Amino acid sequence: ILAIIVAALQYGVVKLSLVRTKKPSTSPASSKDHAQALQQQMMLYFLPALIGVVSYSLPAAAGLYFAAGSVISMGQEWLIQRQMRAKVA
Repeated sequence: ILAIIVAALQYGVVKLSLVRTKKPSTSPASSKDHAQALQQQMMLYFLPALIGVVSYSLPAAAGLYFAAGSVISMGQEWLIQRQMRAKVA
């Protein structure tokens, strides 16, 4: 169950960090933006699955380490987004 929690937390971290990235352009000449969007989408699903598998196969301490790091990263992302909204307003 720890591996599932770690994967879910990692998904949340990636989802929060992708919120503040630039949205890809829809123009046909933006193949670089399209490639970046595909990479971000792959990272959104592949990274949490990879971290979940790794934390399942390693001792529980590694899973706790990943979970604690994810919670701290989520807090940092929240603070960054809050500061960015304050600058805009």
